[in-house]
Amino acid sequence: MRRHRLAPHGYRSIKSRKFRLLAIIALVSIGSAHAAEIVTSSVRELQTAIDSAQAGDVLILANGTYLNNTIKIVGSSITVRAATPGGVYLNGTDAISILGSNVTFSGFQFTSGTIPGFVITVLGSNNTLTQLNFNGYSAQKYINLKAGSQRNTITYSNFQNKPASAPQGNLIEVEADPSVIGYHTIGHNSCQHMPGRGGDNGNECIRLGEGAQSTYISRTVVEYNYFEDTGLGDSEAISVKSRENVLRWNTMKNNPDAMFVFRNGDNNVCYGNFFLSSGGIRVKEANSIYCYNNYFERSGVGGSMNAVTYDFISPNLRDINFIHNTFVDSGLIALSAGATGNTWADNVFRSASGSIFSGSPSGISWAGNLYAGKPGIAPPSGLSANADLGLALNAYGYYGLSTTSVARGAGVPFPAILSIAGIDGDYAVALDVAGQTRGTVRDAGSVAFGATGAMTNRPLALSDVGPSYLQSSVRAFNSASYLEGTFAQDSIVTLFGNGLALRNESWDGSAVTTLAGASVNLTDSTGTTRAAQLFFAGPGQINLLVPPGSATGPATIVATKSGGASAQAGIATIASSAAGIFTLSPGSSVPAALFLRISSDGQQTTGYVFDVNTLSAVDIPRNAGDQTYLILFGTGLRHSNQIAATANGRQVPVLAALAQGQFPGLDQINLGPLPFDLPGGTVSFHLFDEGREANLITVRLQ
Repeated sequence: MRRHRLAPHGYRSIKSRKFRLLAIIALVSIGSAHAAEIVTSSVRELQTAIDSAQAGDVLILANGTYLNNTIKIVGSSITVRAATPGGVYLNGTDAISILGSNVTFSGFQFTSGTIPGFVITVLGSNNTLTQLNFNGYSAQKYINLKAGSQRNTITYSNFQNKPASAPQGNLIEVEADPSVIGYHTIGHNSCQHMPGRGGDNGNECIRLGEGAQSTYISRTVVEYNYFEDTGLGDSEAISVKSRENVLRWNTMKNNPDAMFVFRNGDNNVCYGNFFLSSGGIRVKEANSIYCYNNYFERSGVGGSMNAVTYDFISPNLRDINFIHNTFVDSGLIALSAGATGNTWADNVFRSASGSIFSGSPSGISWAGNLYAGKPGIAPPSGLSANADLGLALNAYGYYGLSTTSVARGAGVPFPAILSIAGIDGDYAVALDVAGQTRGTVRDAGSVAFGATGAMTNRPLALSDVGPSYLQSSVRAFNSASYLEGTFAQDSIVTLFGNGLALRNESWDGSAVTTLAGASVNLTDSTGTTRAAQLFFAGPGQINLLVPPGSATGPATIVATKSGGASAQAGIATIASSAAGIFTLSPGSSVPAALFLRISSDGQQTTGYVFDVNTLSAVDIPRNAGDQTYLILFGTGLRHSNQIAATANGRQVPVLAALAQGQFPGLDQINLGPLPFDLPGGTVSFHLFDEGREANLITVRLQ
């Protein structure tokens, strides 16, 4: 890629602000130990510290068990966490409310207690709830995101064993608002082992809205979550009762009594999910539902749920679309005579025993579908029989296409997929279920033969999700994007685990490979082992630099604590580039960034895209004739051959993407000029590194 720079006079004008911004990045994104930390030894002390906290403060509760806790967080841009992840148990009667914004609440366990209401209620916006464990706690609901709140994130948490005697209620509830769109994210969580009597009990793992909110737009993304054995708690693992939500890249495993259910609300999307020995998808009082690129194996077998169920309640089941899905040895696909304007296209069905379909195929347009087995219905045109579909088991344990498969090149055109505003997605079905690029000649089913590019999706295991302290090994993340598993040489990586170091210690600016008795070695695909430079080490976290010269391909990261105790992070992947953009906190989309504004008369204005006191987004000023640029900071992109960017879907010039030079592993991206006719308000920026998307960032324009 040709690399350009901003004009030298522009660089000089931002130089002083850049030094302060680098300090902010180091504070909130790279070296967490640099933040102002206040350690408390009781919940009362913690509440006092919360009440007087300033933006950027990190409030720590000492490890231990605390009973009957009321915590109210009104301030913004603070972190409230356990001394070590999982080291604090909040038991008894708990009531936690988050009214502020840009709050991170992290590392707490809830394992013994009884309340009639909600454990955590979130009324503010841009908050992150992470590294939480709910196991056996009796409450109506564990987490409730209130209507009117926006862009809250629930991530890397575990929910299980809600007692059958507990009040009826969801584990996670997202309320929808008639005028405020939520844009929440629920990702990388585990829901498992729910006791009860099964059926529709109001104890869903995740519920998006409720019946009275079915016409409200939520735009919540539920992604990379793992569900196992939840059906006795409720038959709806995810219950969708609002509009314009996205369910993607989740795994249902050994969950035969539960399904993903589009209960109420239109215009929802479901793609890239794995349904393994579990119930599949049910559509009830809903219309314009798009289910594509999903993989079903033994779905609807061994329990009370089907692979697919249509529940007709007039005047619904209009415009239901199943496109490019694969069904292997699954249970019934139960259709309904009430369906109208539906499309089933480019799906693959293999059944070794039993019927594939029941009910009526009327009201459905069939095209490009292939099956092997007993159809169970009179096959309409567009549903073609084959003696053998030529499926083959792949290295990840699910079935794709063999070289002789009849599904190769069998895809046909299908209606346009609904594109949900403000949520980036594969609405063109350009990728397959593994996240790889399909060929120009389409294969039928969700798994494309010979698909290219990095694999970004596979069946999840319990070890892929949930709190790090419930895992036996450490986990590695891009320190800017907090995306897991793939990193570039010379990039900054964060390890999370338990007992990684003896204490908290930060680097002094020198190239050290040991901090607080901890060291990290990376063994690359050639078998070469290199020690990693460390920036910070603590009992639950290590920040490091991927050693320069690390070969691309599979790699192993091993953290060793003084005395020889090791924890293996498992297999990571080293790529030539793997971009991440630093934001103000994990889960936030507001970048740690500068703007440069050049007016028509050459006058320059520079500033931060956020308030340095509250760490919330501020409006970037602009007038007609101005040229406005963004200066972003990230990691993992200096070796990229191509960086591209869009703002609200429009191309934005990338003037520079290279090593920043003042901090190891830190990279800089200069974007602009921004199109002047971009609307005022929040603008979504998507950056693509050799076609792979980095984390979403948002800025506000005047």
